[in-house]
Amino acid sequence: ALCKISNKKYFQNYVSISNDINLKNKMTNFLPVKLNNNDNYINASIIKTNGSGDYYSSFMSNGFVEIKENSQFIKSGTILKFFGW
Repeated sequence: ALCKISNKKYFQNYVSISNDINLKNKMTNFLPVKLNNNDNYINASIIKTNGSGDYYSSFMSNGFVEIKENSQFIKSGTILKFFGW
């Protein structure tokens, strides 16, 4: 929504997650990730944050992945929607 309002373009693709994710809530989650080039494909590692006000983690990321609501466990290798900076 912010990109549409500001007329900015963003990079959207799909990536494989390189680590398991356990979520404590059932909401849609947007988690910062760092991209890694691994044997001719790109995967993404979740960057640990200290909550929604942790802006430093965003600076260390290449973008974020979207995890749909009611997804409490995501297994390594799962393909997720990626939004790059």
